[in-house]
Amino acid sequence: MRIPLSREMLKQLNAGIEAFQLEAAADKIREHSSACYSLIADGQDKYKAVGNTRFGGEPDLPANIEWPTVTDQDGIKHCNFICQINFSELPPLTRKSGLPSSGILYLFIRFMGSAAQAVLLHSIYLKKVPADLKRRKAPKKPIWCDEYFIDLVATRIRAEATISIQCADQSLNEYIRANTPEINDETGDFRLDYLNRSFRLPNRIASLLGYSNPYDPRDNLEQTVAMTHIGNREAQWVTGYKTMKEFDEYARFLKDRRPQDLPDHEVKRDHLKWLLAHREEVATEQMLWHLLLKLHSNDHMKLNINDADPLYVYIRENDFTLKSFDNLAGEITQG
Repeated sequence: MRIPLSREMLKQLNAGIEAFQLEAAADKIREHSSACYSLIADGQDKYKAVGNTRFGGEPDLPANIEWPTVTDQDGIKHCNFICQINFSELPPLTRKSGLPSSGILYLFIRFMGSAAQAVLLHSIYLKKVPADLKRRKAPKKPIWCDEYFIDLVATRIRAEATISIQCADQSLNEYIRANTPEINDETGDFRLDYLNRSFRLPNRIASLLGYSNPYDPRDNLEQTVAMTHIGNREAQWVTGYKTMKEFDEYARFLKDRRPQDLPDHEVKRDHLKWLLAHREEVATEQMLWHLLLKLHSNDHMKLNINDADPLYVYIRENDFTLKSFDNLAGEITQG
């Protein structure tokens, strides 16, 4: 979701483009740049305030809202508190960000397994901050939904406006490689990543809005969210194939060279057939999902997901326009 840069941000971006010698791709880079928020750890939250933006620790809830739970074969489990974001504390961006100007958004984990699985979230959005808002102590001897989000340190957050560049966009990287020179054996797409990193602020633990930019550019998380929403998440494993012919050629290779791997390959056949029949639908749906929040593993909260990986939270475009946070999608990566 692209939010235009302010004049000051544009000046910073142009200076960075020049510093990293990417002038030949300047227009393309500007087209793939967005204003966003860096959420910066501002010390441990001692719970002296109520309703402020807080990551980790315990939430501030009104009396009529219970700590969310889920029930499965193991019984009742309590959802792990991730954060509460008070939108009134956000500084203004150059134009309206589309976020609410007030109210509090709460995020909890309902389920988080491997990177192959979707993260299930529980969200609460209070449009108005109620008078009876108070700190809600964690349940006694709970069974938690997730092992990573336990005993997180309550962390105060300060939001600052900054720049996010869509470094994982394949077309942008191809354009930069084709139109900018190698410098010290580094292609322009590497320098683009350095440029994006230059806008990271110290002690940043999360981003609000902006672009996903997973560590592995092959992780097309918006596409995975789209396929999950449509109903075939497993198709994420066959996105590298453009035709059934390619799939069959690799099947023949496995049959001759690694027959023990052929059954696992054949399991994916129906998923590729589905994807080839639904590529246009997937591409359209993918464009409708945008990053809402990217929470990094960090020492401030004592949060470590997988191999120090982030949690990504996505919102559908229509829901974002309506300021509805009931159907958020979550993803994690591995390594």
